[in-house]
Amino acid sequence: PQATVLASDLSGEALEVARANARALSANLHPFRADLLEACRADWLDLVVCNPPYVPEEEAAGLPREVRDYEPAIALLGGPRGIGFYGRLFAGAARALRSGGWLIVELGYRSRPEVEPLAGPEWSSRIVEKDLAGFERVLVLRKRR
Repeated sequence: PQATVLASDLSGEALEVARANARALSANLHPFRADLLEACRADWLDLVVCNPPYVPEEEAAGLPREVRDYEPAIALLGGPRGIGFYGRLFAGAARALRSGGWLIVELGYRSRPEVEPLAGPEWSSRIVEKDLAGFERVLVLRKRR
């Protein structure tokens, strides 16, 4: 309950939904418009949780209709291979997180082998969590102390 939660997004519409949800839940949420962690000061955050766009562009047409037709492409598509945002995210998180801070990031269902090496040496701990179907879907990193 004492946590201060910051929520960044490029989409003004997504930020309005976040604000409405925060009001409805009386949550201590501060949504702001930014590209990933660019607006965050260095050594400022304890935890970053991110669900980046990770769908490869060539797979967009095969997404379920309820996703493809209602979610904006900017929220889904992560470039040709679906990993376009991860390098920038890892670099931004390494800068914005305090020593010992955590980054939790969702992965595309087959992307771990390409994504994990992008994290670099700034991380002391790497944990991979599987989803209910057994796919490696969450990467948990801890910034070196």
